[in-house]
Amino acid sequence: MTRKNSNRSRSPKSIKARLVALAKGLRTSLKPTDVLDLGGNLTPAPQAASGCDQRLQVFTDTDDAKGAWKEQLQAREAATPETLAWIEMLEAALKAKLKARNVALENFGVTPKTSTERSAADKAASAAKATVTRGKKKAEQQPPTTPPAAK
Repeated sequence: MTRKNSNRSRSPKSIKARLVALAKGLRTSLKPTDVLDLGGNLTPAPQAASGCDQRLQVFTDTDDAKGAWKEQLQAREAATPETLAWIEMLEAALKAKLKARNVALENFGVTPKTSTERSAADKAASAAKATVTRGKKKAEQQPPTTPPAAK
């Protein structure tokens, strides 16, 4: 069974550690005049160390941005209950000022109350439907008529 070399991990944490170790080694273990063949390009050790630093900066900036984002997210989550309460108070104040059924409330993103009164046509349609339903129920409740027995 082959074991995966943990030094070759693709995780950002591992990559950062590898870049730091490489940069340190290039600066301390090699002479500034030593040259490395990087993919066919002859590169002095200090320049290779600078390349490690540049690539490390991308990972460090990302980690810093992620930390700042988490702080901002926590601040937003902490402010949410107070913000929602303030919005509710403002909407209630607008409804009190303009009246709850005023269509002008839509200008503020608030849905005005709709009228609960039904029109005459709605009432007539409901009455007709109810009559049909009562007729069906009455027909279901009547016992079936059986023909008289033959003598």
